[in-house]
Amino acid sequence: MRSLTPSKRILFILFSLTITFSAFAQAQDEGCMDELYLEYSASANTDNGSCTTLIVEGCTDATAFNYNELANTNDGYCIAVAIGCMDTLACNYEIIANTDDIDLCTYPVQYYDCDGECISDTDGDGVCDANEVEGCTIINADNYDIEATEYDESCEWLGCIDEAAENYDEDAITNDDTCYYLDCMDSLASNYNAAATVEGFCVYLGCTDSSSPNYDTDANTDDGTCEYLGCTDAQAYNYDVEANTDDESCYPVIEGCTDSLANNYIAQIADIHIDINTSNPDMCDYLGCTYDYMFNYDSLATIDDGLCYPIIGGCMDTTAYNFVSLTGDLQLDVNADDESCYEVVYGCLDTLADNYNDYDLDGYSNDLTVENGLDVNTNDDDLCIYYGCINELAFNFDSLANTNNNTCYPVLVGCLDEVADNFNDYDGDGYANVLTGVNTTDLNTNDSTLCVYFGCMDTLAFNFDNNANYNDGCEAIVYGCMDSTYVEYNTVANTDTTMCITPIVLGCTDVEAYNYNEESNTDNETCYAKIYGCLDGNADNYNDYDNDTLPNSITNNVLIDMNTNDSTLCIYYGCTESWAFNYDSLATLNDSSCYLDGCTFEWADNYNLFATLENDTCYREGCMTDWATNYDTLATQNTLEENGCYLIGCTEEWADNYDSNATVEDSTCYKVG
Repeated sequence: MRSLTPSKRILFILFSLTITFSAFAQAQDEGCMDELYLEYSASANTDNGSCTTLIVEGCTDATAFNYNELANTNDGYCIAVAIGCMDTLACNYEIIANTDDIDLCTYPVQYYDCDGECISDTDGDGVCDANEVEGCTIINADNYDIEATEYDESCEWLGCIDEAAENYDEDAITNDDTCYYLDCMDSLASNYNAAATVEGFCVYLGCTDSSSPNYDTDANTDDGTCEYLGCTDAQAYNYDVEANTDDESCYPVIEGCTDSLANNYIAQIADIHIDINTSNPDMCDYLGCTYDYMFNYDSLATIDDGLCYPIIGGCMDTTAYNFVSLTGDLQLDVNADDESCYEVVYGCLDTLADNYNDYDLDGYSNDLTVENGLDVNTNDDDLCIYYGCINELAFNFDSLANTNNNTCYPVLVGCLDEVADNFNDYDGDGYANVLTGVNTTDLNTNDSTLCVYFGCMDTLAFNFDNNANYNDGCEAIVYGCMDSTYVEYNTVANTDTTMCITPIVLGCTDVEAYNYNEESNTDNETCYAKIYGCLDGNADNYNDYDNDTLPNSITNNVLIDMNTNDSTLCIYYGCTESWAFNYDSLATLNDSSCYLDGCTFEWADNYNLFATLENDTCYREGCMTDWATNYDTLATQNTLEENGCYLIGCTEEWADNYDSNATVEDSTCYKVG
């Protein structure tokens, strides 16, 4: 239901008055001007009393669950009808249904839940406790009960329980007198059984081997009494496992070596008591070298003969460079070719020669490769080459050379003193030349008489040169300070007479500048101005060079960063209200961050006018018993007065209007009669 608030009504009246005052300039439009009615016209400026039907909001869809027959304006909140089972005990209870249909409800079978599981099944056998039937549940028992679901230890098994009986039943626990005994009933038999009830097999003991001297034709079971002659000594060589009667024919087992190649072989002499009759290879001894790492190792030898000699590897090719001739000493001579042979390589082995180790025969030396068969290993002096100049008149004649290499160059005479002004004057112009490194150009033989030294030869001149032999101009003496680090420095002076007095001190000499240096006497154009601002690192406008009242990081630019502190310019944001929990005594500007925990509900006894954050501490003393006259719906505790609740009413038991809960008499008691 829509309605105008008081403020809206005032605005509406003011607006209407404004329209009235200016109506002379507008056309009149009559209609309902109350927006609470269906007839309301937004364009009307004159109420004509046509407002008759109040707006009633609600669901106007007659098929909806929440259809409101009184509503004339749909509020857009119609809820569709949802038919279903609304019984919470039913298995198909529909939580979203709003229209109940009991015929749709389904319920579980007794003792079961909606999933078909037992509500109570203590032994977990799938049979509900209420449906259990006790009895014998073992199928092979004689009293097995097919209806039973719970074993009750009542099962019985009938049969013969005498273990000696032929039909003994190990599963039976109750004797049914059916036992019988099968055995020999002949008293002459060895296994005669007086208790036998059924004739069985009779045993007659004796020797049953017809080849034995004491064979018994009546016996059907051999009793081990048959006699067999032979050697009965199990340790004897001719022991007869079949014999049970010794005939004194035994002779011993004689082990030994029967290999005629062995060192300890003994030939037979045809005496069974002496000759070896049992071969034992482990008893044979063979002489030879028994060390498997020796050259002549004999794998069959058991006794070392002291003639072992080692494996000696080496080159066995007599034409090879590294062949070692045999000496005839097995302990020294090579006996195993190790493929280390390499050929003889002839050449020059003089390290000073220009074709040392010339294994590739190109006429030039090679570094040793340490590869056998490649490097020269046999010297031949006739093959050595020594390159050089072999012309005795040349400057670089080499007396050791035997092969001219076309490097000869002539003797060139001149001045070779590096300080002379005509050093290496190979072009004869009287002036020095830089060494060219060309043997046929640079001078190579010194003649000091040809050296020229230019300079001042006047002994009174500033630049007198005692070594000069050619005068090239003199310079007069000029006295003054020659140290450029002093104020008195003279750029044209050439002779210092301790005239330097005041050292130069560079720096800013402007007294108004931030970096003014009173010690400086020479300005170096480094001055920069003072920049005032807040330099307290804790302030909120520290180094505020852009004047936005916010702090800035140091840029290290002396023309931007603040360098002179003015504490009056510092800003400290924070809570400036002393009542606040976060009151900051150092803050200069309030940042609206003040807060105070407390009770913010006006109905509470501990309501705090300044509190901004509710801390759930509100309480209200009062009667909390709803039957009491002074029941307070807002009360949260009653601790100020014991039994503080009271109920005004009739407290006289004789009265018709007696109230057993009343605690304060109100003089209203009455009794009809």
